[in-house]
Order: sequence, then C-alpha cells, then structure tokens
Amino acid sequence: MFQCPNRPGVAVYAEAGFGAKVAVLETDPSWFICWTRGEPHSGGNDVWYYTQGDRVTAMPGLYGWGYVPASDLRADRAPDPAITRRCR
Repeated sequence: MFQCPNRPGVAVYAEAGFGAKVAVLETDPSWFICWTRGEPHSGGNDVWYYTQGDRVTAMPGLYGWGYVPASDLRADRAPDPAITRRCR
C-alpha cells in the first residue's frame, strides 16, 4: 500500500470511470493499492487509483473498494511515482 495526499470527501467508483459511486474517501492522506487506466477525467489523463473508501454509500458487497481519479490526488504526476504497482 502507498500513502498519498488527496482531496477529502471525494467519491470512490466501482470501476475506473464515472459510473456507480460506492463510497466516499474522507481521510487525507489516504492509502492506495495500485493504479490503472480508465475513463479520462479533469486531471487531463486517464489514471485511476484503487483504494477502500471510508464510508460505503452503495454496493455494500464491495466494502467500499473502488477507484478514485488521479485528479483527486495531490501529486505532481500521474501515475504518482510513489504508487509503483499497476492494477491488473
């Protein structure tokens, strides 16, 4: 796991795109497992980070696990060099 600063109060999505919101990430910084490519977002790229949200809002069977767009992390680059693991 990798810790990274992020904007608190952001949505966690079931997939690497703006589909179903499954949780809210309320902490800052937060822990992220890996990164992947998905739907483009306001950060000007398609990088998404996998994490577990702090508060489940839907799909309780996922236990809040999902993706956050790179635009919600405070990092100079995407993918963040500290998060070296790419999701499968």
